Amino acid sequence: MRVSGPVALTYYAVYADGDTTVHGELLDASCRLTGLPAPGRDAAHYTARWGSDRQLKWERHIEFSTFTFVASRGDEEFFSDHATAHVPSTWFRALEHKRFVAIRIELVSAGCGANR
Repeated sequence: MRVSGPVALTYYAVYADGDTTVHGELLDASCRLTGLPAPGRDAAHYTARWGSDRQLKWERHIEFSTFTFVASRGDEEFFSDHATAHVPSTWFRALEHKRFVAIRIELVSAGCGANR
C-alpha cells in the first residue's frame, strides 16, 4: 500500500478462536457498509481506494486477518480516529472479543509544520 503523508492510519489484527469464517464476514461487512466492491470469495488480500483520500487494505493469514484503514490528513487534529471515521459502528461491534492488536499511527511529512 502506498501512502503519502500526512495520513492517519488505523490497523487491526483480528483473531477469532476456532471461527475462520469471521475473517471473510468482517471483510464483506466492511465493503458493504462503506460501499466498496467486495473481492472474490477465495481472496487472500484486498486493497481498495475510494474518493481521493481513503484506502482499505485487508490480508488473510492462516489464523488471523488484518485491516488497515488509511485517510489523508489536511489538519493537525492528530489521533482523532480520522482513518476510521467513515466505518459504521456496527462493524466495530462485530470485532468484540476478536481484536487482538489495534494500532493508530499518524504519518506526518516534514513540511506539515508539526514537530512531534
